[in-house]
Amino acid sequence: MDNRERRLLGEILMDQGLVDPGQVDEAFRKQKDEYLSSLMGEILMDMGAVTFDQVVSALALQAENGKPRGNGQSIQSPGVL
Repeated sequence: MDNRERRLLGEILMDQGLVDPGQVDEAFRKQKDEYLSSLMGEILMDMGAVTFDQVVSALALQAENGKPRGNGQSIQSPGVL
């Protein structure tokens, strides 16, 4: 397993300038208190802070974080299309 840490969605969205720390903190509080089974991206969308496309883009960056790349191609597991 890779020792690199996966970046959190809220951190990626803040780095992109789409949300501020206060919005992430509010979403985190809501996740703990109201949205117990919801994901951070869903809560931020419910708050109107981000769009679906912005969450998908940030999740793609999160998924790529730490994965080796070669020749501009992402590495996929066999059988994954």
